Amino acid sequence: MSPRFTIFTPTFNRAHLLPRLHAAMEAQESRDFEWLIVDDGSVDDTPDVVRPWLTMAGFPVRYVRQVNQGKPGAHNTGLAAARGEFFCVQDSDDWPLPHAIRRFAELWAEIPAEQRHRFTGVTVHTQFPDGRVVGRRFPEAR
Repeated sequence: MSPRFTIFTPTFNRAHLLPRLHAAMEAQESRDFEWLIVDDGSVDDTPDVVRPWLTMAGFPVRYVRQVNQGKPGAHNTGLAAARGEFFCVQDSDDWPLPHAIRRFAELWAEIPAEQRHRFTGVTVHTQFPDGRVVGRRFPEAR
């Protein structure tokens, strides 16, 4: 059975950040996801950091290593390899809150089924660890 979400992380020489993201993925309330990591030719210890997660994580972790193609190339690889119904990007320096995946599913469910074909995605704000929102808030609904 395919997961509902593919959580995609493109990475290049970010082995030092991936454990924090892994901990955030382990803390997710929903387990209806796979974590797809595309290593875009890292020369650090990214493979050694990721390897234990492939068998020990509480959810499917897939690791694809490729020759460096830049972030767009990593995204193309990720899209081609994704198994989920939804594709969510979590960069290596992101830290999703425990309810993030559950909340995406809830937001999607709030859209009437007959209108979903009009949507290409759902987006949310991100925030710094101290709670400050990154960027500007969305305009209020009218």
